[in-house]
Amino acid sequence: PQQGQQNMRLKNHAQIRLRLDPLTTDMSVISPGHSFHAARPIAGLDRVAHCGASQLQDAGVIESKLARKASDHLPIWADFTLTP
Repeated sequence: PQQGQQNMRLKNHAQIRLRLDPLTTDMSVISPGHSFHAARPIAGLDRVAHCGASQLQDAGVIESKLARKASDHLPIWADFTLTP
């Protein structure tokens, strides 16, 4: 049963990646770090997309005790500057 669940998760995440492909032509997509599973983050599944009118300054994953309780994904954050 666990192997089947893992295969289903991998299939779902592959489908998500395919859905992001159209964004990559006009936008940059970044993964700021391992955010899944919150109890033991081993995969960078969560993404931030931004356009050329912004420049990424920094990004990361919030790994606080409270964040680990809130969801199975840890929250991600990103700081940008806008370019004229």
